[in-house]
Amino acid sequence: MSLAASVLVLLLACLYAADARSGGAPAAACGTLMPDLPGHTANGQTDPVPYEIDLTVFDEDENGTLQYTPGGVYTLTFRRMGDVTFRGFLVRARLAADNSFLTNAPFAMIASQTNTRISSCEPANSGITHSNGQSPRVELTEVRFQWTAPPADTGPIFFGFAVVRTQQVYWAAQMSAMLKEGPPAPPATPAAASGLAASVLCLLLSLVPLLQL
Repeated sequence: MSLAASVLVLLLACLYAADARSGGAPAAACGTLMPDLPGHTANGQTDPVPYEIDLTVFDEDENGTLQYTPGGVYTLTFRRMGDVTFRGFLVRARLAADNSFLTNAPFAMIASQTNTRISSCEPANSGITHSNGQSPRVELTEVRFQWTAPPADTGPIFFGFAVVRTQQVYWAAQMSAMLKEGPPAPPATPAAASGLAASVLCLLLSLVPLLQL
């Protein structure tokens, strides 16, 4: 193979690999939610993003406003809304009051989802990204992951995300709908206490015929 042909093959390989980093979003993208890849334009796409985080797993209050339960664990889905696939993504949770990234609302992978991994963002587990280094490159339609809501008194939050379709087609610094903080989950009734209450009730019921004598 000639030198010119070798250089051409190398350039094509580099361009293909740059469509979306196969190992996931780099740490440089954590603060900006801007893909850090050669050849990307400054601001990405300006048309409506054809991808979303499915928020139907969250409850609604009496006014129809979505809300999270402090400390609740949710399985979330990042997915396409039409027939357009994607190759890379990054999702992080943000505080609505000042757009800061949450440090106490960790993400976790689901074992069956081999195309995701915890991001390189700080602190650990504060973001989720892709891991689709197979060849040929995987065209994703949706990915699922777990997210633990922040503790009480955090306030409204939303999810910020970036998604890469190809090297030149991507959406940066996108926002999900807002989630208000809902009431805390009711305390779980200990199994032992429940069993004791049932035993006492049965005993009282057994005494009713005796009291009627």
